[in-house]
Amino acid sequence: MDPSPDPDDPFHGFMSPMLRDQTRFEPDSDLRGVARFRRALRKEDQDALDDLLVSIDNQWHLRAQASHLTPLEFMLMALLIEEHKLLVDLRRKVDALASASQTD
Repeated sequence: MDPSPDPDDPFHGFMSPMLRDQTRFEPDSDLRGVARFRRALRKEDQDALDDLLVSIDNQWHLRAQASHLTPLEFMLMALLIEEHKLLVDLRRKVDALASASQTD
């Protein structure tokens, strides 16, 4: 069962329970700053941040192997990995389009 919403947790409701449990938004944690930062963003930027955080949901199984990192450091590393995967995919697509246009 989903716990009661925390009024100070702007991420409540969009994160999977696993992600929420792993990050443990506690008042004094490094991640509380992320929550304050998110609240200060425009709605479209909040949505973009939400998308980024959801994209790392599949990385949480690695958390035990990165126990020396803070939750924020782990999230940033996972975000870098996910964003790099997107960049590599886009590069491949651009290269494929460039190759196709050169052969035409």
